[in-house]
Parts: sequence; C-alpha cells; structure tokens
Amino acid sequence: MPILPRNKSLTQGIYWEVILLKIRYQEDGLMAHTRLNDGSVLIFRGKDQNGRMVLLRLSNLQPTKKKDGEMKISLTLSYIEKPEQPDAFQLKENEF
Repeated sequence: MPILPRNKSLTQGIYWEVILLKIRYQEDGLMAHTRLNDGSVLIFRGKDQNGRMVLLRLSNLQPTKKKDGEMKISLTLSYIEKPEQPDAFQLKENEF
C-alpha cells in the first residue's frame, strides 16, 4: 500500500481491511492494496460466498492547506448485492 500520512479515514480504512481480510471471500476478484488509475487506493475488494461484493476505497488524496503534510481523504465502503448486474441507470449508446 502506498505510504500516506496518518489520517482518521486512513486509520479506519486499515482497521476495516484487517477485519475484511479475516473473513472468507472467493479467490476470484479478491484484491487488496492496489492503486487505481484515478489516483485512489483500493484497500479491499472481495465477493462473499453469495456473490455479494465488498469494496473499500480511499480517494481524493489531496494535501490540505491547513496543516503541513495533512491529506484530505475520503473513505468509501460499498456493499454491492449484484456486482455483475449494477442497478445504476446507464445510457445506451447514442442516447446522449
């Protein structure tokens, strides 16, 4: 995992990662400690035995002007019931 200054979101992310890695997840699609193309960090991704996905991600890794070296970080925990069938609205090609 990339080295980042300590932050409440980062500390919580590490805490949840330890818990999630102790639970049984399918090997297919299991990932941890991965930097994504958008600059965010995928702390954990895994599917449980029912095919539901847990996704834990740190994003918006930007220094703040308040304190030297402090980072503005967002921690997102998602539980996705059907990862192969997202329920978010999607435009079809040529509709926009």
